[in-house]
Amino acid sequence: MKKILVIAGGSEPTNILKGLHHTVGDNVKVQVLVNALDNGLSTGQCRQVYGGKLLGPSDVRKNAVTRHIQRHGDTALAKFMNHRFTVSTDLAPFHVNDCIDDLENRLGIGMHSQSKVIETLRAGADAWFKQPLTKSIEYHDFSISNLIYAGIAGLNGNSLYAASKIIARDVLDIEEDFVILNSDESVFINAVTKKGTHLTDEVDIDEWDNAGDPIVELYFTSPDSKSVPPPALHPDAVSAIKDADLVVFSSGTQWTSLIPTY
Repeated sequence: MKKILVIAGGSEPTNILKGLHHTVGDNVKVQVLVNALDNGLSTGQCRQVYGGKLLGPSDVRKNAVTRHIQRHGDTALAKFMNHRFTVSTDLAPFHVNDCIDDLENRLGIGMHSQSKVIETLRAGADAWFKQPLTKSIEYHDFSISNLIYAGIAGLNGNSLYAASKIIARDVLDIEEDFVILNSDESVFINAVTKKGTHLTDEVDIDEWDNAGDPIVELYFTSPDSKSVPPPALHPDAVSAIKDADLVVFSSGTQWTSLIPTY
């Protein structure tokens, strides 16, 4: 079978994936390679809750749900995974539990065992809310599936890649290797401008807009803010690149998505 690899930076390549699915269907194996270095919004809070020891789940989640919709349609499960909510901190556990209860009522047994889907979602949510910091962060425009991914990762040695495979298999009913990570090592992007300004947050790098003082260099730091070498490419990523008959370079934000991936 022919293979296509979409190098997605950190951006969701929805239109490319839709086009490929419409053109080649299941006759060609398609995979997506992401860097998972996002650190904004609820993704950044997920990383904060786990002390920076896991990668950002948003780009894994977006691409995995896109694949689920391709294979199964815009199901109740897809709507659950795309749900974002704003509630007070003390109400967050109840809201998430109610959403899972509602999904359990809506799910049939066609694509997967209902119990396995719900069991996995509850395990992720329960693991998340056992973390002390979840009782102090703000839940504003928060992705419910980001906290599920984070919780499952936390149960598996803080491995987002392990969480990606588990949720692909046990929840979304898609190929475990549809989404591949550049690396499963949790690092953070930092940047230096021409005049020597250090930008130490991914969001600040994205929003930097100073033509007189452009970004000239990236570097990486560990969860404890120490400078580290770029993470090693994961063996699965190496294999996917070598085995691909076609590599598609998707769009993304230059300094935080594309350059770190390349």
